[in-house]
Amino acid sequence: MESTPPVSTLVLLATRPEWCSQLAAWYFTEWPELYPRGLTDALAEAESCCHAERLNSTVVVTADDEPAAAASLLMADVLPLPECSPWLGTVVVAPRFRGLGLGKQVVRAAMAHAVQLDIAVLHLWTPEHRMFYEKLGWQFLRSVPAPGGSADLMSFDADTFDPPRKSGVGDRGGIW
Repeated sequence: MESTPPVSTLVLLATRPEWCSQLAAWYFTEWPELYPRGLTDALAEAESCCHAERLNSTVVVTADDEPAAAASLLMADVLPLPECSPWLGTVVVAPRFRGLGLGKQVVRAAMAHAVQLDIAVLHLWTPEHRMFYEKLGWQFLRSVPAPGGSADLMSFDADTFDPPRKSGVGDRGGIW
């Protein structure tokens, strides 16, 4: 059962680029095999997602004005499947905020942001969280080879999405 989540807001990383190093540390901790040059590669990925009005943007859930969870909309991901672009990737929740529903919140916010960017179909790959994404409306496509083994390739169709009540990017980069 989920605990009461902390007071949170949604912002785009573009409005808080100073958080890139924190996100890079999370990325490297979660997926070290994806970053052969360590934190240098992870930081480059985080910094490449500091856009607001186009792909390669990151949605961040904050708690007490610090990053708590993040998800990115990417033009390309590590899987060599260019026909599946664009992607939802680097979905991560800080360890101390897990189990509070922030993963669901940040994924739904990223999906809403994709709709705002007129993205009709979004893809993701996950080695172990297929059920989580299915509950959010994602469809399983097939199993694919991925770093560390295999993963489930999934898609989201914007036409089937019921966005959060107050979704959108505000004048100051807030998503509500």
